[in-house]
Amino acid sequence: MKPIRFLLFIVAALIVASCHKEPKDVQLQIATTNPEFKKLEVYSLDKDLLFEFDSTRIKNVFPLKEAGFFTISSKTTMGYVFLKPEANVQLGLISEKPNVLGAMGDQLSEENNFLNKYNKTFTDINYKGGPYNLYVKEADSFLIEIKKYNSPLSELYAKLESTEDLDESFKKGMMSRIQMDLLRPYVEYPTYYKYSKNVEPELPSGFYDEMESMDLNDPSHLSFRENLGLARTWVTKDINFEDYETVPDYYAAISKKLDSAFGTSKLNEYYTYQQLAQDVNFGSGFDANQEKIIAFNNNAQSEVLKTLLEKNNAPWEALKAGNKAPNFIGQTRDGHKVTLDSLKGKKVYVDVWATWCGPCIREIPALKQLEKDLEDEPVQLVSISIDDQKDKEKWDNFIEEKELGGLQLYTEGAWNSQLVADYNISGIPRFLIIDENGQIISANAPRPSDPKAKEILLE
Repeated sequence: MKPIRFLLFIVAALIVASCHKEPKDVQLQIATTNPEFKKLEVYSLDKDLLFEFDSTRIKNVFPLKEAGFFTISSKTTMGYVFLKPEANVQLGLISEKPNVLGAMGDQLSEENNFLNKYNKTFTDINYKGGPYNLYVKEADSFLIEIKKYNSPLSELYAKLESTEDLDESFKKGMMSRIQMDLLRPYVEYPTYYKYSKNVEPELPSGFYDEMESMDLNDPSHLSFRENLGLARTWVTKDINFEDYETVPDYYAAISKKLDSAFGTSKLNEYYTYQQLAQDVNFGSGFDANQEKIIAFNNNAQSEVLKTLLEKNNAPWEALKAGNKAPNFIGQTRDGHKVTLDSLKGKKVYVDVWATWCGPCIREIPALKQLEKDLEDEPVQLVSISIDDQKDKEKWDNFIEEKELGGLQLYTEGAWNSQLVADYNISGIPRFLIIDENGQIISANAPRPSDPKAKEILLE
C-alpha cells in the first residue's frame, strides 16, 4: 500500500504545483518614436491584469502566470497582443489607416504572427469599402453576397482550426473573434437597410440562427472589444433611441436589458462599467452618478474595470457643480471675440455643436422653443460650433438658412480646441449650464428637448 500512497502523494503534489504557477516576467518595448505611444495601457479583462507601459523607463516588465490576449491602448489607437510568461515583445503600429497596435519584429511568436495576419485580412475587407453596399440589397441577395464577402475570414478560420502548434487558449479566443466577425453583418444588416430604404427588411426564416446559437456569456469575448460590442448590439437591438424622452432614460433601458441578458457573468460587470462610463460622459453626467460609481467600486470584482472607470472619471473632477467654469473664447459671425467671463450676470446655457452633427441638428427646434420660452429671463443661450476651419463658411450659411438665434460663436481648433479639452468633450451635442457668477451648475446638462433643461435654467 505504501507505494500507492506515495504515488498518490506525488500526483497530488503535481496538481497543487500546476494550480499555483509562479509568475514569470514579460518584457515590453516600443518600436516607434511617435509621442502618442510613449505611454500605453496593456490590460486583460479576462485575467484582470493592467500594466502601465512607459517608454521613459529603462525596462517595462510585469509578471504573468498564464498566456493570454492583452489589449494595447493609447488615447486614440488600440490593438491586441498575445503574451506568454517570459516573452520579450516589441510593440508598435502594425497597420496605418486605420492605425492598429500590435506585436512587431523578426521573432514574432506563432500566435502574434497569426494575429497580425488576421488583422490584415480584417482591415482589407472592412476598411476598403466594407459590406455597406450589401446592406441595401434584399435579404436573399444579401445572404448570397455576404458569404462571398466573408470568404477571406472563413478561410482564415479553417486554417486556424487545422493549425496544431498554437496555444489552445489563443485558438479558442481567435475562433470566437472570427465567428463574431462573420456574424457581424447579419446583425448590422436590418439597421442599415432600414436607414437606407426607410422600411424594415423582410428577413427569411433562420436569418439569425447562427447568432442565436452563440454563447454570449463565454468569457473569451472579454479578449476583444469588438466581440463585446457586437454582443451588446445584438442584445439591445430592439431598443431605439427615438422611443425615449431623454438620453439617461435610453441608457437606463439599455442597462436593464444587458443586466437581464448577462446576469452575474464577468461580461455583465464589463457592461455595467461601460454603461456607467457612457452615462457619465454623455448622459446624466458625473455628479448625478456618484452613488452608482461608489456602488460599482464597492461591488465590482475586476480591479482593471475599477481603474478604467477611475481614469474615465478623473477629468470630470474639475467640472463638478460649484467649481469655476473654465473660461472660453469664441468668435461671432462678424469676427468679434466673446468670452464666457464677459457673460457674467446671467445664467448661460451653452450648446457645443457642429453643422455635420445629426443629433445636434435634431435639437434645433427644441433649442428655438427654449429661447422663446426664456426670452424674458436672465438667461443667455450660446451655441459654439467646433466645425473645422474649412467649414467656417458652411457654419455661417447654416445659421442664416436655419435662422438660428441666441449668441452664435465659432471656436478654432475643432476637436483640438481649448474648449473641447477644458470641458472634456468627446461627443456632441454637449450642453453646459453656468450660473450668474461663472460657476458650473452642470457640465453635462440636459438637452433642450429634455424638460429638465428649462427647469434648471429657471431655478
